[in-house]
Amino acid sequence: MRITWQRDTDMVYIQFADTISPGEAIAGMVNLDLDASGRLLGMELGDASRLLPREILDRAEKSP
Repeated sequence: MRITWQRDTDMVYIQFADTISPGEAIAGMVNLDLDASGRLLGMELGDASRLLPREILDRAEKSP
């Protein structure tokens, strides 16, 4: 895992893969919920129907 921080925009990027090839990453909006200790509690992904495989969406609990 690699973490980079752009101080001027105060944005952090957490890279889980060792390498990311050009064009491999698909951009989307992500919001992370953290507790006071910085532990990841949950993640929200925007434009999910475009970014995630249909099988994941079919298995997801549906909310109104």
